[in-house]
Amino acid sequence: MESAREVVRNYDVHIDSKKRVTLRGATYHYYNVKEFENGCIMLEPRELVAPTAIGGMTEDEIYEEVMKGLKSAERKTYTVDEVDDILNGRYGI
Repeated sequence: MESAREVVRNYDVHIDSKKRVTLRGATYHYYNVKEFENGCIMLEPRELVAPTAIGGMTEDEIYEEVMKGLKSAERKTYTVDEVDDILNGRYGI
């Protein structure tokens, strides 16, 4: 079963006493690791993003929305999923 990906580099590595390997010229700092039953290991590069960059609202906006809700006469109970949607900007209050 051949992969459609082109091999850019091919080299042997040695596992040290702490079971680590060194990647030559690695362009990323974080990788997702997949270990297969046949002993193969696949590394997929990951770029981590600050949590504030993921959500649609800033902390100040979240605070303002919470304060509006507390001050309003109408009280609403939110589910955990609705709170998650609010924090990620997917739910209109």
